[in-house]
Amino acid sequence: MPVEWIKASCKAGATYDCIQIAREWPETKNLHLKVKLWLDHSPRRFTLSEKLQKVLGMKEESRSRIVAALWQYIKSNRLQDSEKRQKINLNGELLDVFPGHEKLEFHQLICLLQ
Repeated sequence: MPVEWIKASCKAGATYDCIQIAREWPETKNLHLKVKLWLDHSPRRFTLSEKLQKVLGMKEESRSRIVAALWQYIKSNRLQDSEKRQKINLNGELLDVFPGHEKLEFHQLICLLQ
């Protein structure tokens, strides 16, 4: 018999919940129980600037996917500095997105996205 479990809302901001299963029949009987849990998580989505949309080819996405796409763009275009690997050499497209910089560290690019 399927049972639907609705996560309780918590004003304290807790990000966990629990399930308690109790048997009403004698303890001698075997109980075969299958519990299926699905992650109910929808990360916040961000709209990219028009310039960044042109570079990454996406209009709206989660933060982690934007960062991954930016890193993939950097690797594909070989923009990582050969001597100082933490530095990213900005090409023409990235210079439009991050004006006033020729080189930035990757974490600085991410901070400038906000």
